[in-house]
Amino acid sequence: MSRTQLSLVLVLATSVVAAASSPAAAQSPAAPDLPAAADLLDRSYAAMGVPDGETGTVRAHGKASWEAVGGLGFLTEVYAPGHKARAELEFELFGTLVMASDGETVWEEEPLSGVTIRTGWDGSALLREMGVARRTAWRELYERARTVGTDTVEGHDCWVVQAAPRLLLPASEDERARSTPPDVWYLDRESLLPVRVVAKGSGLLDEPTETVMDLSEWREHDGVLDPCHARYTISGLTFDLRWTSVERGVEVPDAFFAPGESVLVAKRAREEAESSGDGDVTIEVLEERHIASIRVEAPHAELQRTFSVLLPEAMMHCTSVGAHLTGPPLARYHNWGDPVDVECGMPVAEAPPEKGRVKARTLPGGKAVVAWHVGPYESLGDTHARILAYIEGHELTVRDAPWEEYWTDPGMERDPQKWRSRVVYPVE
Repeated sequence: MSRTQLSLVLVLATSVVAAASSPAAAQSPAAPDLPAAADLLDRSYAAMGVPDGETGTVRAHGKASWEAVGGLGFLTEVYAPGHKARAELEFELFGTLVMASDGETVWEEEPLSGVTIRTGWDGSALLREMGVARRTAWRELYERARTVGTDTVEGHDCWVVQAAPRLLLPASEDERARSTPPDVWYLDRESLLPVRVVAKGSGLLDEPTETVMDLSEWREHDGVLDPCHARYTISGLTFDLRWTSVERGVEVPDAFFAPGESVLVAKRAREEAESSGDGDVTIEVLEERHIASIRVEAPHAELQRTFSVLLPEAMMHCTSVGAHLTGPPLARYHNWGDPVDVECGMPVAEAPPEKGRVKARTLPGGKAVVAWHVGPYESLGDTHARILAYIEGHELTVRDAPWEEYWTDPGMERDPQKWRSRVVYPVE
């Protein structure tokens, strides 16, 4: 599951359709005999008890279960005026995922991938979804909306409304010219409460994604109706949220939404990369991770065969001891001589029991230069070269052995041109 998919899970958490009287957004014509989308959205918003489009700062707590992580998770969300927000989803084995905005900078923090700064359409998508959760006026979040038909969802007869997103953050000309698919809202024809929301976006390396969210168990909190249960379907995975409390009009200091040092480092690195033309080579701040790995020396000519033996062996060990995997297979290069000093393994939630040549080791945390590679493994050297050029150009120092993460299963994706890998160099 990609970072953006995880973020959609968080920021759509208390999502409901928002509406207000501002004339800023255009109303697309509805199909014949269908009610106007603006009227449906306005009435939906009023039905939820917020006719003036303003609820102040919203704070919610809940519990979550997610089959990809296992166990019970805990969710805390705070949404404030001015596109300020912070949502945290914590699982014991996975760690804590954070999605946040201080009104200008939008970011995500993941245990596996560190900090990611979101800009342009991607950042606007997160701001829009946070605004929807807070009941920001829909005309501030969408350019236009139109009613496109009816459908039956979860036993409800629904109006189907498409809403075209606004670009809420500064963006380049190319970014502004990029089209983005509409959000689709399914509104119960009787109550006008949202039953389902479908949000389309881009995930890992801009691959298309779709998140389907089903809302139910509406209850009143501070005079406003909220869905107390939401079920998500993302790339075949199911994620379940149940809220235990929702408060409105709470007082939260601005410092609560301020980015930390790791976010500021990632933001500066992104700005430097954009200004210098370094493309997708960025600096991230990573968390230390446990791995179950095997370290050997192998001739260059035998690397492929070595990987085909070591990675399944590490995986089988993790399965046999019940270790919880927290990421894709990886290979770490301690020395690129001949033979190569290479380590192959799997990231795990906790230090695993050791057996034979499978040892419990760690990947270092801290600052790292990172780049994505798309294509066959044979061309990974080009991505290593780009990273090393970046390191030299920015007068950085490699402080530990680099590694490659293999995010695509060649058994599932047969085309090597579509294989995705991530290359990581820890630096001073």
